[in-house]
Amino acid sequence: MGTKVILEWDFTPPTFFEEEWSFSFETCDVRVSAGKIEATLDSAEHDADPAIRARLDAELQGRFLGGQLSNLQPYKLSRGATIRLHPDGRRDVSVLLESGVFAVASIGSVDFRRTDSAGNVIEDTKRARIDERKALAARIASARLADHALDSAVQSYEASLREPEVSLVRLYEIKDAICNALGGTKAACAALGLGEGCWDRLHELCNNMPLKQGRHLGSKKIDDRRDATEDELREARGIARMMIEKYLNYIDASAHAVR
Repeated sequence: MGTKVILEWDFTPPTFFEEEWSFSFETCDVRVSAGKIEATLDSAEHDADPAIRARLDAELQGRFLGGQLSNLQPYKLSRGATIRLHPDGRRDVSVLLESGVFAVASIGSVDFRRTDSAGNVIEDTKRARIDERKALAARIASARLADHALDSAVQSYEASLREPEVSLVRLYEIKDAICNALGGTKAACAALGLGEGCWDRLHELCNNMPLKQGRHLGSKKIDDRRDATEDELREARGIARMMIEKYLNYIDASAHAVR
C-alpha cells in the first residue's frame, strides 16, 4: 500500500444523516460517520491536485444544504485535520480548523416500521427518510454550482433557519430566485407545473400578513405585528422546499433533453 492522504471534517450534530454511509468523489473515497467525514486518496493524487479539498468543501456543503431541506436540523460543518498515512504506519498530521455552515432550527420526527405476517418489512419511515435525504443531498450538491438560481435558493433556505428573525424574508427570496430564472411567475408556474395559488400563499405569508419575520407591513403598525406560528413557518418552508425540488426536477429534465 502506498502513502495515503486522509482529509477530515467534523460536523454537529453527529446524527445529522442518522447513519454511517459513503460515496465516491473524483479520486476520493468519502466516509460519513457520526460527526466525522473522512476522504481518502493516494498522496500522489492529492499532491498533484491540492485544490481537491476546496472542491470537496463545496460538495459537502451542497450535501448538507440538501439534507437540511428534509430534516431542518441545526448543524455546523468544520474542516478538520489532513493526515498523511505512510505504509509503515507513520502518520503526519496537519490541523486546520475552519468554520463552515451554520443553521439554527430543528424539527422532530416519529418513525414506525410495518411488516407483513411473514416478518418482511413493507414500510420503514426511518429508512425512507434517510434514503430520501441522502438522495436529495447528492442531487443538490451535483447541480447547485452550475445553476445560480438553485444555489441562491438553497442558500436562502439555509439562511431562513440561521436567521429566524427574518425567516420569511429569506424564504421569499427562493420564489424570487426561481421566478427570475424562469422569466416571471406565470412562466415559472408553467415550467414547474405549479398552480399560482402556491405562489400566492407564500406571498401572503411572507409579505401581507403582519408577521415579525416577514417582508412588508403595508399600513400595519409595528405594534400590530406578531410572531409567525410554527404552523405558518412550517407551511412557508414546505412551499419553499417544494419550489426548490420542482426547480431541481426542471433542471434535470432540461439537461436530459439537451443530450
